[in-house]
Amino acid sequence: MSLNGKITIPQTHESGTQALVLGAGIAGLFAARVLAEYYDQVCVVERDTLPEEPGNRPGTPQAFHLHRLLFRGDVIIERLFPGYVDELLERGAFSSENKIFTAINEYGRQDTPFLLKQGKDASCSRALLEWTLRRRVQALANVRFLTGLEVIGFHTLPDQTCVDGIYVRSRGQLGQHEVLMADLVVDARGRSSKTSQWVQELGYDVPEPERLKSALGYSTCYYKVSPQFAQKRAGIIIEGQPERKIRTSYSSMIEKDRFGVILFSAGGFYPPTDSEGFDQGLRQLLSQELADVLQEEAEPVTQPRGYRILECLRQHYEQMERWPSGLLVMGDAFCNVDPIYGQGMSMAAIEAEMLGTCLREQRELPQLDFEHRFFQCIQGAIEAAW
Repeated sequence: MSLNGKITIPQTHESGTQALVLGAGIAGLFAARVLAEYYDQVCVVERDTLPEEPGNRPGTPQAFHLHRLLFRGDVIIERLFPGYVDELLERGAFSSENKIFTAINEYGRQDTPFLLKQGKDASCSRALLEWTLRRRVQALANVRFLTGLEVIGFHTLPDQTCVDGIYVRSRGQLGQHEVLMADLVVDARGRSSKTSQWVQELGYDVPEPERLKSALGYSTCYYKVSPQFAQKRAGIIIEGQPERKIRTSYSSMIEKDRFGVILFSAGGFYPPTDSEGFDQGLRQLLSQELADVLQEEAEPVTQPRGYRILECLRQHYEQMERWPSGLLVMGDAFCNVDPIYGQGMSMAAIEAEMLGTCLREQRELPQLDFEHRFFQCIQGAIEAAW
C-alpha cells in the first residue's frame, strides 16, 4: 500500500498487494504482464466485453486498420511473451520472409525482398495480435480480467495525496457504483483516458499537453488474394505528394490470405470511405500499379472504413511538482503519435520495459518519487518518436 507518498514493492507475493490496469488494449496487456512479476494480484479493468476469438471491439476502433511493430517493439514483446511469433504463425499470420516489398515514389520504384536478419516475422491484424497476447496474460495465475465495467473516477486517501483505488460501474448503468482498491493504478485507456481531468479535479496543477495538429484521415479496405499472390508479395507503398493533393497508400498481407490497403493523408484532405470512392482514390495515386494489381488479382471482402485523428497529444506529468502516489499512466493515454508511422505499439512495449526497470529499482531501493521517475524515464524513451 502507498504510505506517506512512498509506493512499496513487495519482496514476495505474500503481502497480498494488488495492481489495477485500466484498459485491456495492447498497452494494458504489456503493463499487466510486467506488473504480474511484482504484485500478488493484477486486475485488468475493461469496459468492453472481450471476444473469445480474434475480432475487433468497440473500444478499439483503430484496430480495423493495419498495424505493425518496429524492431525494438518486437524484441521486447518476444522477451515478455516468448514464442509469440510462432503462435501467430500457427494461427495463420503471414510470413513476409523472401516476399517482395514494392516502394514507389516520384523518383521511381524499388522491389526489395524482405530478408530477416534474425528471428521470424509475422504480419497479422491487430485483432489477432491482441487476442494472442491477451490469452498469454489470462494464463498468468495472478491476473484476472473484469470486463463490461466503466471507470468513473479515482478513489483517494482523504488528503488526496494517494490514489488507492477506482470507482467503477457496469457499462451503460448510471447511479450505482463500486470501489476497487489497489496499491497501484495504471491508466492504459488510450486516447479516451480522463486522468488529466480527474487529477485536476483532485486539486493538482496539470500542465497543458503538447499538441500536434494533424487532421489525419485514413481509409482501409481488405481484399482476398490468391495463394500465388501471397507467395510473392509482402506489400506495396506508394508515396503521395501532399502539395498536389495526391494521397499515400500502404498495403500489406495479413492472416488468411488477406491484403489490407490503406489510403491516407493529412491536413483535412480525408480519403473516401465508400467503395466507389476508394477505388477512384486508388486510381488517383502517383502510380496505378496497386489499383491494377487489385483489379486483376484480388476481391474486396470488406467495405472501406475510415478513421480520423485531429491532433496528437503528449502529456508532461513529469513536470508537475505534485502528483498523487499510486497512479501511473502509459501508452496512448500518456502520449499518442501519428499512427501512420506504426510506432504506437512499439512505444507501449518500451514503456512497459521501463515500468519493469522502475519497479525493480523501487523494490531494491524504495524512493519517494517513484511515479515522477517513471514519467521521466518514458519521456526520454518516446522523445524520438514524438
